[in-house]
This record gives sequence, C-alpha cells and structure tokens, in this order.
Amino acid sequence: MSERERVYCDVRGFVFDTSSHGSPGNTDPTVSCYTYHISESGKFETGPFSIQMAGLKPETKYYYRACAHNLAGWGYGDEVTFTTKKRGIWKKITSYLELDYLELGLPSGVKFRFKRKE
Repeated sequence: MSERERVYCDVRGFVFDTSSHGSPGNTDPTVSCYTYHISESGKFETGPFSIQMAGLKPETKYYYRACAHNLAGWGYGDEVTFTTKKRGIWKKITSYLELDYLELGLPSGVKFRFKRKE
C-alpha cells in the first residue's frame, strides 16, 4: 500500500461514563452522549492504543468506547466496561527536622506513622 493509499486518523481517544449509551454515530466526543472524553492528536495508523486516565472513582463501573477521527469523520468502537478497584493502601515518605518517618494510610482514613530506628 502506498503512502497515498494509507488511511490515517488525526485524533484518537475514548469516551466514557458511569452508564451505558448507544453509539454516538459520526459526532465529536464533546457532543456525544458520554459525560467524559479523553483524546490525543497526531498522525496515527490502525492498531491498538491506550491513554492513561486519572481521577476515576473507586469501586465504580465505567462504560467506554474507543473513538477516532479521519477525513470520513468520527468512528466509535463497541461499548465495553471495566470496574475500578477499591482505594488501596497508600504510603508517603517524608522527612521532618532530620527525622525520617514512614506514614501509611488505610482506605478507612486511619493513618499510621513510624519513626525510623536510629
């Protein structure tokens, strides 16, 4: 296939929501029936892709579709789902007045602080 015959997309991404929706058709993600969208611009060929998302709610089911734009307009993949996991244990290492601490937090909001042995 020659360079001229190849079909590229100039935008690709995902639309997602906490409820199911029908296909948006040939519409821009910003006016689709989905509440959220994330995309990147460039020159992309066919094939798998991924985009990192942040700020998702824990223990929540999300419905999403891949989307892409080229000269023919917008296209969307099938709707699929995933469920986010519970909020995990987090840890934070800080230094205060030359004393090192390890602070652990649980999803319930309980915190534990351990002083480094000298």
